[in-house]
Formats: sequence, C-alpha cells, structure tokens
Amino acid sequence: MSELEQNLSNNALMLVVEMLAAKELYDSTRTTEDFEFLCEKRKALESYIAELEEKQRWIPVSERLPEAQIIFDGFDTIVEFETIEGRVEKVVQLLFWDCRDKTWNEDICDEGFVNVTGCVTHWRERPTPPEVYGKESEE
Repeated sequence: MSELEQNLSNNALMLVVEMLAAKELYDSTRTTEDFEFLCEKRKALESYIAELEEKQRWIPVSERLPEAQIIFDGFDTIVEFETIEGRVEKVVQLLFWDCRDKTWNEDICDEGFVNVTGCVTHWRERPTPPEVYGKESEE
C-alpha cells in the first residue's frame, strides 16, 4: 500500500470514528448542528470512496491509453487471447507500454521486449510498493 493509500485509509478510519461519535451525540441530543456535522462527514466519506474507486479502476483502452513519458513503463493489463481450442480467455498481465510507437510489450528476458500477441482491453497503474523503513524489504 502506497503512502498516499495509507494516508487515505487512515483518514477514512478517523472519519468513521468521528462519524460514530457524532451519531452517538446526535442520538442523545438530536440538534440541527449535529445533523449538519454528520452530513459533512458523510460527504467526506463518499468523496474518499469515489477517490479510491477511481484510483483502482480498470481503464478501457478505447477510453484512453497511458500517458507514460518513459520508454517501456509497466502497467497491469487485461489481455484477451484465443486459445488453441478456440475459446477466448482473459488474463491479468504485467505489460510495458512503449510511448514511442504506442504498443504493448512483454519482457521476455533474453529476447528483450516483444509485442503482445493478444488484445489488450483494459489497463491501470501499478500499485506503489510498500516502504520499509530502515532496511530493504526481503519479501
């Protein structure tokens, strides 16, 4: 989980705790100010949820392609391909976007980057790896 995602998660948790405390207060006093406070917290939570959903959304290639500025930037993708039996399969695969010639590529170690044979239908940013403070991650 990236630092941004962790901060958003912590903020959401704090909002839920505040909302529960506000609900308890509202149940005991039921004032207009308390109700308005709850409404504000609800809007903040709805905004947070929308932000998380957008960040995790699969983007159809028909909507837009990555705007990567480096050659061979990695993205999670959904690839459709036809099997030998003639079935259409979908897989999630790490592919690399070549911003020069606008192609999806696979890293085949010894052979380097080669164009993908399947049809990429969706893509999304890769998550940021977690930070390990004081030492390198061994996982």
